Amino acid sequence: MKIAVIPERGGSKRMPHVKKAELVEGVLYVASPLRYRQHGQPHSDIMAWLGVYRAVTPGGYCANNTTIY
Repeated sequence: MKIAVIPERGGSKRMPHVKKAELVEGVLYVASPLRYRQHGQPHSDIMAWLGVYRAVTPGGYCANNTTIY
């Protein structure tokens, strides 16, 4: 998988708002914008809960925005 990052200055003239996209086997995938109430706020709450769980659980771990490789 290749990640295509479009620079802020001099980026795409057709889609200047796109900052990150994934190129998979010649197909360009652009994610939908994430919303605060539907995604950001619940995600933050879950990460806080997991952080507390990790702190009190021996051998526990959690991560955010990573791959398993």
